[in-house]
Amino acid sequence: MSRWLWSGCVLLGLQIAVVAQSADPAPSPQPPAQEKADPAAKPMPKQAPSPKAVPKQPKQPAPKTFLLPESKTQPAPETRNPGLTREVVISPKALPVPALRYQLANRFADRIPGNATTTYLRVFASEFWPRQYRDPKFVQKTLEWDTLPLDKFGTPEIREYVAAHRNMIKEMDIAARKERFDWELDQRLEQETFTLLLPDLQQFRELARINQYRVRLAIHDKRYDEALLGLRTGFSMGRQVGSGPTLIHGLVGIAITMVMSQNLDELLAQPDAPNLYWALAELPRPLVDPRSAFQGEFRMVDRYLGDLSLVEGKKLTAAEANQLLNQEMQRFTNNLNVINPASKSEPIMGDMSAPFAQAAYVAVALASSKQFLLEQGISTDQLKDMPASQVVMWATMLQARQIRDDMFKWVMLPYPQAILGIQQAEKKLREMSISTTNIPAVFLRLLLPSLEKVHFAFSRADRRIAQQMIVEAIRHHMTTNGGKLPQSLDEIAELPIPNDPVTGKPFRYALRGDQAILGELDAKDLAFSGVFVYVIRAKK
Repeated sequence: MSRWLWSGCVLLGLQIAVVAQSADPAPSPQPPAQEKADPAAKPMPKQAPSPKAVPKQPKQPAPKTFLLPESKTQPAPETRNPGLTREVVISPKALPVPALRYQLANRFADRIPGNATTTYLRVFASEFWPRQYRDPKFVQKTLEWDTLPLDKFGTPEIREYVAAHRNMIKEMDIAARKERFDWELDQRLEQETFTLLLPDLQQFRELARINQYRVRLAIHDKRYDEALLGLRTGFSMGRQVGSGPTLIHGLVGIAITMVMSQNLDELLAQPDAPNLYWALAELPRPLVDPRSAFQGEFRMVDRYLGDLSLVEGKKLTAAEANQLLNQEMQRFTNNLNVINPASKSEPIMGDMSAPFAQAAYVAVALASSKQFLLEQGISTDQLKDMPASQVVMWATMLQARQIRDDMFKWVMLPYPQAILGIQQAEKKLREMSISTTNIPAVFLRLLLPSLEKVHFAFSRADRRIAQQMIVEAIRHHMTTNGGKLPQSLDEIAELPIPNDPVTGKPFRYALRGDQAILGELDAKDLAFSGVFVYVIRAKK
């Protein structure tokens, strides 16, 4: 898989996470027997129908948004999605006694020794996949189930489907309780970097869909213990998948947890459903930990930047430096072909492996390279007799690491603290990459996805959980408030109200008529596109 496709897969993962928050379908199913199992494969573009075949579309009403009135002191709204709405009708429900009666996360007593990967291998066994449900026509038919309202979900066909997968569901429940999940990809990633194939991720997306149907059917039947078990399995599976060493793992893990959050919304809307405030509070924060994915991405980038120790402070002859430069340029050209296959026929910066190209590059970059090294504290005497090609390589490799670190250091912080720094670092990289003489910037621009968007995707999942905690706090408050929605969240004194993980500030809440709006955005918040706005009404 080229880096071009790898980047496409990261974008696909971001689209999965957004779709999971908008329409909330499970990841699209693919028959395992016919799947090439590469999640990075881009969808084929759809051909536009001929003008005669295009039916006249009725005029659609403008989408409903929930924005605070603009003030004269606020900037004008940007052309962005101001928020996706999730409408829930809730009933009063007190907190459970004992408080931790229900759970959405595995506890110490639930853990099973061993590596979950071996159990998931059992789930992937073809004997567990009923053949009649792998037919592409039937798989396409199941897409209609995603749009069925909950009260119509208990059809005989769906019941038969869930029952036919009972052995898979049993194995999933066991795998989700395993004490560890080791992808055992670290060494492979070290060797293959961005060319490493990830066929198993598609299978996990299919498992998430099966588990989704299992949970929805249980909610429909009011078998809430079974629904909670399925939700616990789904949230755990999402965290397990998201613990992988690439951003693709993390984004697919987020997509799985967002499917579970959609199911959870349906459960919270049931009048007799238990109050899950403390069960939601028990879920890990962050819901899917991005550190492993970012660290794996960091290491893959590092493998492409060359060995700084070969030139840093070394005493090389001109011949040795030129030979090393030739090796590095050959490596750079080969890596560029991996990242962008089109560069073989249309090189981005020409054929940098040619001796005359290397000499020209050194001549152009020498002055700026010397200036850069002097700014780093390297003495003039140390650079005076150093071969020109060594000066350029030293500056290039060192600058590449500085750019990389300036990008990655911010993802170690929570999103609200990181967003400004990431945006500034990405802007700087874009500006630097305009110059084709700045090889590190051009190279890193090709290697790195938008870290801000990826970091944001992880925080959106936590935001959804925080909003659901507030919904449950409101349900509890309604038991002492005559079944009415609170005028403000400050009325709920008996339970802590979480802050918005995306903004780091309290959630906006406004009671308007018979509905409350939770998580609405104002003009300066519109950069956070793709987040949910909950529209809450009390059941009459």
